[in-house]
Parts: sequence; structure tokens; C-alpha cells
Amino acid sequence: MIPFSVKLKSKTFLLFLLSVILLSVQSCSNRAELKKRGIKTTAVVVDCVSEQKRKFINYKLKVKFKLENGEEITTEKDVTASTFDMVYKDCEIAIIYLPDDPAEFDIIISDEDVKYYLGIENRPLFINDFYGTFTGYPFKNNTTFTSENPLLKNMLDIGWRTARLCAAETYMDCPYYEQLQYIGDTRIQAVISYFNSGDDRLARNAISTINNSRLAEGITQSRFPARGDNIISPFSLIWIGMLSDYYHYRPDINFVKANLPGSRQVLSFFDQYLAEDGTLRNAPYWNFIDWPENARGWKMGVPPLNKDGGSAVLDFQLLWAYQWAAELESNLGSKALGDEYLFKAQKLQKSIVQKYWDNDKKLFADTNERKSYSQHANTFAILTGSVSGDEAKELFKKMDQDPNITRASIYFQYYVNQALVKVGLGNDYLNRMDIWKKNIAMGMTTWGEDSNVSATRSDCHAWSASPNIEFFRVIAGIDSDAPGFKKVKIEPLLGEIKYLSATMPHPKGELKVEYKIESNGQMKATITLPIGIIGVFIWKNAKINLKEGVNVLKI
Repeated sequence: MIPFSVKLKSKTFLLFLLSVILLSVQSCSNRAELKKRGIKTTAVVVDCVSEQKRKFINYKLKVKFKLENGEEITTEKDVTASTFDMVYKDCEIAIIYLPDDPAEFDIIISDEDVKYYLGIENRPLFINDFYGTFTGYPFKNNTTFTSENPLLKNMLDIGWRTARLCAAETYMDCPYYEQLQYIGDTRIQAVISYFNSGDDRLARNAISTINNSRLAEGITQSRFPARGDNIISPFSLIWIGMLSDYYHYRPDINFVKANLPGSRQVLSFFDQYLAEDGTLRNAPYWNFIDWPENARGWKMGVPPLNKDGGSAVLDFQLLWAYQWAAELESNLGSKALGDEYLFKAQKLQKSIVQKYWDNDKKLFADTNERKSYSQHANTFAILTGSVSGDEAKELFKKMDQDPNITRASIYFQYYVNQALVKVGLGNDYLNRMDIWKKNIAMGMTTWGEDSNVSATRSDCHAWSASPNIEFFRVIAGIDSDAPGFKKVKIEPLLGEIKYLSATMPHPKGELKVEYKIESNGQMKATITLPIGIIGVFIWKNAKINLKEGVNVLKI
């Protein structure tokens, strides 16, 4: 028997009363007893519901009143309910009469699967309070961020709220619609956890769970756990990126080692669809990359394909996965496999440049027909080192300014902004916040799913919360400079900011930075590293070694 109890103060008939459901009982009443005492009463109806017809169930109905004068009245009665009663409109119901103005009352009904409904008759309903109960993974925000621009802190708060709502027993793409742990979303969510909380347990669970979702042919599910199969081939490659992220930001290399067999199986799956030049041909399943803006030739998030089923975007994604896997295998696994992946990466990179580089437009095309171009292909070109130096910087400017190019969504801006930093334009990062500002202007308190904010399906999607990473990694400039975050590189890209103080979690403790740009342009920096951690500070042309503890610098 499971008891149910409600306590309410005078005149506070909350909306909660309307949310609890139904019970079938025979009539009972304490109206006469109340009437003898001169107490005015109001009817509360307990109605009926049950699942098995003609099944009679005995319930103990107990109603306790505590009046304003301190007097307690308790009514207790055994009643019988039958689902058969509900077949007819005139089924019997229990009517319990309550005082018009009780100080508080308890209603206690016990059974294993009882549902309740309380209605109020001949009396207006006033809602004096309304509240909800938050449930989710117990992440704690272990960051601070202070600058002269209050908008930045507001954006971090929105991003953290979004991330928390999308994390329960697993990460979720959204808390309302699919509620599924998609790899593309989860990679960003895991890094948010590293940078904002320092709690990597949900990330470890995600990496292991997705690894365990692999089909016999080697590829992973696109989201897991889930009831049915759904395969997004590029997401399996992003899962290898999740391993790489963990390797660089978290200290447990044995966990990464344990997942390397899964990485090998994923890449073995893609080997089946390689042409002689190392590029992909007709890779199966859903080749989703993004929900882009201004899309030209994209269908259901899939980039344009060659006649042979190839694609620059997909080839670049595979190239990046080879590079991640080569590093992981060379340092933690099989040196021979690391060399093999590096060889495949170099071969594929050469073929991509020959096949997709458009020397007239100075852009990588999406297909070998060179009729469509995207920020996605050119972002991957920069991130994989397929173009570098001044050429990479010019490529970024070109893809950023071309009005006809397919543009990245709020989700894929995570990668575009990494390319921005890699080409040396990171001081422009804060000038690229328009889509997040648009969310705020729409009254959003979480980040939406895509860039079409006014029509986005989901108003809460954690893959859009990448500023909660980049405010620390780009603006504050804090990044890993060795596996396991054993060394730190700090290269702030402040843009127009003159003062910034930030703290974030590190596997060895708290990492704190404070920057102040003096009126003469001098940088004053105070950097506090955890015990046992060393690093380097980079500001313009200066490069200064950092020791554990407090470092005070003037440049």
C-alpha cells in the first residue's frame, strides 16, 4: 500500500489539485458531522478510474481536517471501487465535504496504483502559487566569469541552463522532444562539462554507452540508448573526436585505451567504402552534418554528393577522424595502426585538395562538379590542416563573407569558431554572437535548436551552448597543452574587453585568470595554476612560462 498525502494552507487550492487524477469509490460523507458543529462545507469530488473491468478493490479513505481554532477532525472509512462502475455515466463517486476555510487538510488514500482527482464545486478557484520540481544530472557550475560586459555573463547563464536541462541519466539533445543522446550534440555537451563543471562521469558514460551501441559491421548508433536503430555515419567519426577530447582534457588515459578497439571498428567500417584514391564512395546510412542556413543542394542535413556518392564534407570528416585516431594509437595503442591511419590521412588529404579545391573561387567545393560551396567543407579544410598560414586566413575570410555559400547553423558554429581561432582571427570571436543575441531578443532563456530562432522546433538544445566552452577557451584563452591537461596554454583573445576575471575547473584543482588592459595598452595578468601544473602564457608576441601557483605578469 502506497500512501498519498496533501497538505494545503487556507485558501491555497493549488493547481496541483487539478493534476492529480481519479479514484472510483462508493459515496461517503462527513457533511453531517461538520454541520452539527456549525461548519460551512464545500464539496471535493474523488472520481473513479481503474484498469480491469469488474474488479472490485477495497480502499481505506482517510480525510483529516485541522481547523483554524486548532481542532482536528478525522474521518476514516473503508470504501469499495470497481472499474465496472466507470462503464456508466452515473457511476458512484465519493463526495467528501470539506470546511470552506480550513487552515490545512490532509487527504490520505492508499493503494498500489491508485490515481486521484480532486475537484472543487460551487466555489471559485484561486491559484496563489505555482511551482515545479527540477530533476536532472547533479552538475555543479564551478566557473566564474566577470567582465565589463554583463551580456557575456547572461549568455553563460543561459548556456549553463540549457546544458543542465539536457542532462539526466544521459546527455540529451533536448529535454522535450526526442530526449536522446545524439553523438553530435553529446561531443559539445561533454566539453561543456569539462570546462564548466569538471565532472566527467556523464561524459564517460556517454563514450562507453555509444561504444557499446556499435552494430556488427562496426559503426555506432547515432544516439544511444534508444528503442530503435538510427545510424548517422559521420556521428560515428565524431565519437572518435569525443575520445580525442577526453584524451586532451581528462587524466584517465586507461579509459581512452579501453575504447580504442571501438575506434578501430568504426574506421574499419568506413574502409569498405573507400575508392582507390582514399576518398569515400556511397557511404551508407544518414550522412547528416548540419541543419545549415542558405543551403544549396543539401537534403535533410546531408551535403551535396558527387555522382559516385562522394562529398568533400564527408571526406574531410573522415580525414579528421584519421588524424584523431593516429594520435591516440601512436600514444596509447598500436604504433603500427597509428602509422597506418597517418598514411591514410595523408593520402586522403592529397586527394581532397586535387578533387575539390577551386582555384578560381579560392574555396573548397562540396562536390567535384564545383557547383556548390559551404562553410562546412572549408571549416574542415582549416581544422584538418589541409590549408594553413595566410592561405588558411584568406580562406576563412572568403567563406565567411561569400553571400552565396551555405552557412553553418548555431550548432556547427562550434567548428567554425575553432577555425576562426586556428587562422589567427580569434579576437573577432565576440563579434560573431548575433545568433545568440537573437535568441535573447526573442525572450529565450535557453538556446534553440537551429538558426531559424522564430521557427525552431526545440527551444532548448545544448549543442547550441558552445559559448560556455569558448568564453573560457577563446576569450580567457585557457586550453590544454598536453594530454590529460597536464600542461596549460593560456592565450587570451579579448577583442575589445579591457577587464576579465575567470575561473574554471581543472583535473588538479581550480584554474584562475585575471586580465586588465591599462590605458597605455599594457597587459597586467594574474594567473593561478593548480599545484603540479605548469604552462605557457601567450600575449601578442610574448611567450612566458608559467609555474604552479600564482603568476603575476606585466606585458
